[in-house]
Amino acid sequence: MPHQGHEDWDFWISMTALNVEFYHLKQVAFRYYVSNTSMIKSFTDKMVLENQDYIVKKHSAMFHKQFQDLFNSNGEQQNKFLNKISSRKFVIDAFCKKLLGFKLFNSELDKL
Repeated sequence: MPHQGHEDWDFWISMTALNVEFYHLKQVAFRYYVSNTSMIKSFTDKMVLENQDYIVKKHSAMFHKQFQDLFNSNGEQQNKFLNKISSRKFVIDAFCKKLLGFKLFNSELDKL
C-alpha cells in the first residue's frame, strides 16, 4: 500500500473476497477515537486516492465479479418488471389499488 492508514479497509475487503461471513451488531461495541495528531488527519486527497487505487487494483477480480452479479441481478429484476407491466391484469390491479384502494385479482405476478 502506498501510504499507511487504510490497512483495515484492505483487511475487510480481503475477508469479503474469501467469503467470510459477517454479522451486523445492533449495538455499538467499539468507539474509534481520532486524535488531532492522528495519521488519518494528515492524509491528503492524493494519498487517499493512491491508497484507494491500490486497493481497487488488488481486489479488482472480486469487484468485477460483484459488479457482474449486480448487473445480472438488475437485468433479472428489469425482466420481471417488464413481464408484470405487459400483463393487463397487473395494470388493472395496479390502477385499482392506487386509485381505489383495492385489488381485483390475486395474481401470480404479485410474487415477482
